[in-house]
Amino acid sequence: MYGGGFDILATLAAKVLPFDLFETRRLMGAAVGLSGLFVTWRLGRRLGGPFAGLIALVLLAACPLYYGDMFINAKDAPFAMTSAIALLGIVRAFEEYPRATPATVALCGVGIGLAIGSRVMGGFAVLDAFLPLPLILAIRSRVLTL
Repeated sequence: MYGGGFDILATLAAKVLPFDLFETRRLMGAAVGLSGLFVTWRLGRRLGGPFAGLIALVLLAACPLYYGDMFINAKDAPFAMTSAIALLGIVRAFEEYPRATPATVALCGVGIGLAIGSRVMGGFAVLDAFLPLPLILAIRSRVLTL
């Protein structure tokens, strides 16, 4: 059910940082949580403009469950952050359709890979990417027949 991506990162960081594993995991959790806030802000800006990005950032930062999990939960906060990265990559890919840039493809792939690496449910991000495809194919086939 759970991947070991965050655990591996925290263990490697504990070998470099002057803290023990417990403190390093809390520090890495905070860094991942702050990264998730940044990605959420970027996603909100992309979908609704600067004000929407600010609202998304404030609402997520004010959520006690997210804020608390940043420091103590090594599974949910990394999964939330990586899912946000995957969603940002998917949104960018559909905005750039039919020719996504290599950076967008890399962002989408890394986001989905990290989401699956942090929790098996990250595979649902693949479904998020494939659900709009029948609609796109229907629209393209209709345009080609007109």
